Amino acid sequence: MTSTISITLGVLALLVVLLLTHKLPYGLAGMLCVGLLVLFGVTDIKTAMSGFASSTTVMVASMIVVASQLSRTSLIRRIRSIMSNLQGKSEIVVILAFFVVTILLSQMMGQVACLSIMLLFCETLDEDGKLTPSRMLFAVCALNTMWTSKIPFAMGATMPGTISAFYEGVAPEYAIGITDYFKAALIPGLVGVLYCLFFTKRLLPTHKLSKENVKEVKDAEAISKRDELIIFGVFIVIMVAFFLSGHISSDVQNILPMLGVCVFLITGVCKVPDVTRIITGDIVFLIASMSGISTILGKTGVGETFKFTLPLFVLELAALIISTTIFFPIYA
Repeated sequence: MTSTISITLGVLALLVVLLLTHKLPYGLAGMLCVGLLVLFGVTDIKTAMSGFASSTTVMVASMIVVASQLSRTSLIRRIRSIMSNLQGKSEIVVILAFFVVTILLSQMMGQVACLSIMLLFCETLDEDGKLTPSRMLFAVCALNTMWTSKIPFAMGATMPGTISAFYEGVAPEYAIGITDYFKAALIPGLVGVLYCLFFTKRLLPTHKLSKENVKEVKDAEAISKRDELIIFGVFIVIMVAFFLSGHISSDVQNILPMLGVCVFLITGVCKVPDVTRIITGDIVFLIASMSGISTILGKTGVGETFKFTLPLFVLELAALIISTTIFFPIYA
């Protein structure tokens, strides 16, 4: 094993420790490690920073903006109206409604935003009934963790490309299709639903929710019908392109979200400062650094050294575990 490979593996080990312990923000941890690889002479700065020019980074950063605009539409208010009409319904209907809404919102927004909205719904439940707010909140948190961005819809549609970017430098011939990630997550997700369905009504302890540290969640300001139609139109075009992966080039698919953001800015749906704040978030820097690291792995020979031990199913399993335990909380 050469010194270059040894240094690269050492930096990778540091990255894993930083991601698992969260001693540093995820994006900062990734950028620190690519910087160390340049400092130790493992790679040049052009390769290390290549992730910022990656099509995946551009696509995810733009898609986060698109998803944030989708959450401003009347869709969320309509969901709230449906939830408020569940009073007096049977327990199983209420539970399933909470589960469906949680899984839907988990594809559209960060975990904190989703849980903030669902907490408002949980507070409407009777503290003295069998289906208490604390019990339902436990189930909502569990489902949100298991289902965030698992369905190829909204932010979930970006995940196959994002995960592929994590190991494209090591094994570029392995590409995850638009539905592959959903297939891998479906069975664990359904088991989680059954688990929550059983434990929510029967075995979970109940207690009153403390609201001392809960931030007030305000309804988003209503937007015009014109802006809403533009948001839905852009979103539908992007989703159709993602699902036509066999007929549309990946370059076109990845650039459409960015063009969608351009449409938002030109038509005044959102403002430049709002877009800037989103695309400079932690998630973008993590993806850019991980893309650079994967390229470095391929160029240094680390990928070839260990490729024979990494069949496709192992790569997909590793990607699923890493994404579930490390990557998804960043959306919050």
